[in-house]
Amino acid sequence: MVFSYNYSSSIRSQVVGTTLEPTTSEPVLSPKDFPSLPPAQLASLSGSTASSSPAPTWASTAAKPYHTVTPLIFPTAKSKSNPQIPTTILRNRKGQRIDPAIPCTREETQRVKSLKLCNVHFLRNDCPHGTNCTHVHKGKPTTAELQTLRHVARMAPCLRGSACEEVRCIYGHVCSAAEGRHGDKCAYGASCRFPEELHGIDKTPVKMFKV
Repeated sequence: MVFSYNYSSSIRSQVVGTTLEPTTSEPVLSPKDFPSLPPAQLASLSGSTASSSPAPTWASTAAKPYHTVTPLIFPTAKSKSNPQIPTTILRNRKGQRIDPAIPCTREETQRVKSLKLCNVHFLRNDCPHGTNCTHVHKGKPTTAELQTLRHVARMAPCLRGSACEEVRCIYGHVCSAAEGRHGDKCAYGASCRFPEELHGIDKTPVKMFKV
């Protein structure tokens, strides 16, 4: 049997002769208002008119876990510590860059040159050629060998000359060869790889710039 209940007529019968106050809220129905309804319909009525969960409060909202966003952290390249990398630039009275003297013998210089060590790798730790480099990257040279290797690297002139401001520069900023004879600018004479302006430079440091 299908039960039908005319809610509008029931309300009218209850309010005849009574003045109703206007309201904007919908009437809330309860199963107690319909004792003759079957249990199945009472359960349906209860589910449609009453909420099974309590109204949210500030305390309940604050107690809920919130979603946190973990910031992205990009790894940075770790710089390798190398005592052979200078941290200062020496200049003379004219502001020309000069290279600190490195004591080494001719025999030791030739021996280190024959090792074919990569100057950039061992003195700067940033060889751009990587595994394609034609010079040796393996091994661990001694401190004395690294000093001699720096002397070998300075045999090639820096393209910036005496105005170079790169503190990690490993190349020569002044010709370190002895003065030449018979009018030659240095002991290498016409075969010297350094330009003329990098000869005869005062090598007395008066200024030191720390970077």
